[in-house]
Amino acid sequence: MSDFPKTPMYPGEVPQQRVYLLNDMPARPHGFRGSCMYYQGVPDGLVEPHEPNNPKLVGGVEWAWSPMHSRLDNYFIEQSGEWWLLWNSFEDDTSNWDVVWTLYSAAKCEIAVEYEAAIYSLMDAWSGDEIDHFHWVNHEGVLSAGDMNKIARAVWPDTRRG
Repeated sequence: MSDFPKTPMYPGEVPQQRVYLLNDMPARPHGFRGSCMYYQGVPDGLVEPHEPNNPKLVGGVEWAWSPMHSRLDNYFIEQSGEWWLLWNSFEDDTSNWDVVWTLYSAAKCEIAVEYEAAIYSLMDAWSGDEIDHFHWVNHEGVLSAGDMNKIARAVWPDTRRG
């Protein structure tokens, strides 16, 4: 199991938010189409695992609408056979801060590399989720803060935050 990232408590603990190099996103691999499992359900042919085996941190973002209304997502990716699985993990404040894993997106594609799968799984999941642009990036992993902001601009083009 991958190490769970510590929730940042101070501004110095989050990655640089504004100044970063913008690289072009790689082309979407042929046939790659992820889905937001929260709203679109389990794709045909996927046997949904209960938790990840060996996920790699993609990155983490936070929505902070008010002091008592927020969402902190930490995304992890792993390949399981012909499927790329994007997991969301968070600390559950209602159960002694246990880490909860939920399958956020899945895409059937054997030709994508990890970086491409992370970009397009996250893009497809955010597109299908009923959420607005995140407020800041908490963690970098496979994707940088710049990558996640670029994905966000593609998903929410009318919102300028990053």
